[in-house]
Amino acid sequence: MTSDRKIFSQANNAKISAKLSNQQKINILTKNIAKNAKLSYSLAKKKGKANPISQLEIRVLNKLRPMYSRVEYLHFQKQLESLGKIGKLAWLFHMDRKLRDEHK
Repeated sequence: MTSDRKIFSQANNAKISAKLSNQQKINILTKNIAKNAKLSYSLAKKKGKANPISQLEIRVLNKLRPMYSRVEYLHFQKQLESLGKIGKLAWLFHMDRKLRDEHK
């Protein structure tokens, strides 16, 4: 519940909070509580804090997996591993931004 309070107490959200009705605030809080109560979501958050690079890789590859056949995906993974650590990390950041922008 403490993290949900941050939504309305931060200075940059003060104006937004002032414009929302109490019912809208309640809806936002219940949505966040329900989301945080899901085991898969809370585990993903913990994993992301523990190892953000690994979580970034999992997130990007999970989004890309449905776009490829099994053989193409295996080939794709081999190519990704051949980039090296720095190249792989740069590619993951680039693809994460690209996939998030497409989602918007």
